[in-house]
Amino acid sequence: MYNRAIEDPTGTSITIRAAGPEDVEALHRLAQRDSRPVPEGELLIALVDGEARAAISLASGETIADPFHRTEELVGMLTLRGSRLRGERRQRRRGLTLSLLLSPASRGLFAHLTPEDEPKCATGKGTHSA
Repeated sequence: MYNRAIEDPTGTSITIRAAGPEDVEALHRLAQRDSRPVPEGELLIALVDGEARAAISLASGETIADPFHRTEELVGMLTLRGSRLRGERRQRRRGLTLSLLLSPASRGLFAHLTPEDEPKCATGKGTHSA
């Protein structure tokens, strides 16, 4: 689903993808090396030549990284990719909400309401001014 592979001139392969069930052991090993728990929620994982080096939670932005390797750039890539994925999700949700609000079916749901149906504020008057 989320899979980006980059080849650098030295032949090192960097892959950023959604972590899956096959990554549980590698994530636990990575968290143990970083002396931190595995972050909660959906994770993105960065692999260097197939070895887990860093991961980020899409929900919280919390990261774990292998302290025995250079991971600053990997964490930066994970952070960037995670923020883009979160932005795409917000846009999809916003688009879905807007399309529901603008759909003919949803407009019909409120067609029967009159100003008298409007909630009253503390003064007993509606929010519309007459």
